[in-house]
Amino acid sequence: MHRYAITLLGPSIEGGHVARAEEVLSRAGLRIEGTKCLSGRWPGDPPAPGPEGEGCRALDIVASGSIRDGARLRGAVRSAFEGVRVDACVQSEDGSRRGRRLVCLDMDSTLVDAEGIDELARAAGAEREVAAITDAAMRGEIEFRCALRARLQRIAGLPVEALEEIARRLPLAPGAGRLLAALDRHGYRIAVVSGGFAWFARRLAERFGFRLDHVQAHELAIRDGRLTGEIEGDVIDGAAKAAFVRETAAREGLARKELVAVGDGANDVEMLRAAGLGVGFRPRPILRERADHVIENFGLDGILYLLGMNDRDIEGT
Repeated sequence: MHRYAITLLGPSIEGGHVARAEEVLSRAGLRIEGTKCLSGRWPGDPPAPGPEGEGCRALDIVASGSIRDGARLRGAVRSAFEGVRVDACVQSEDGSRRGRRLVCLDMDSTLVDAEGIDELARAAGAEREVAAITDAAMRGEIEFRCALRARLQRIAGLPVEALEEIARRLPLAPGAGRLLAALDRHGYRIAVVSGGFAWFARRLAERFGFRLDHVQAHELAIRDGRLTGEIEGDVIDGAAKAAFVRETAAREGLARKELVAVGDGANDVEMLRAAGLGVGFRPRPILRERADHVIENFGLDGILYLLGMNDRDIEGT
């Protein structure tokens, strides 16, 4: 007998969405144990004053039964919500949701609502060339190492002052600030694991006042106040990102089920597989196909509901 938590996330969760999920679960032979609204009010209830009077945005359905293929169940639930502005994520409800300890975040187009290399390219007047290379790499059409070198060559000579200006205006992804604040409040370890640039990760942490326990990203080579078009140290590709997650977990004595990894592109596939909870956030097609969990219709703070939190947990009230 297994228990599952099906989390629905979206701008507005309605009764029809709940019925849709329950129908899929029933067809799979699962028994519905209960349903709980994590954010806002129960679908269909009359509005009430205050934040809890807002429409439901996150909801858990708990179901139990004996099924052989959890991946098939995840696929069936996700398929039921194709074309609907609701994300549906299925996890085992075995206590592990509340036991996560380390959250590893990709940076560009995940933690940050931009691509750092594209912003550098814009400052260098090579925006179109670099954007085309980035898109091809994230789709898996160009090997990451080759794509990185090609893009770096196009920003060589850019002054450090341009980096400072970019860092001042880089936007966090929707929900990222709320996610980081809640993770810090609840004692989670936080890592940025990125094929982007550590320089931006450190500046963002200073600017927005959030804690980073680990930063694994490329170090830009700078000489005489200008970018050389190279990096210091090894290339951080998909395999390196996954290895960092595993090695960090081993050093901190954490099991795979205690790890969370979040990313958006092809070079995040292995990192997500290295974690107990791997989430594709507004992912490119190749990651969307391979990720167990996908968030497309909610902010990055949707991760908190997948961890089993409700609004009171998140806000500390």
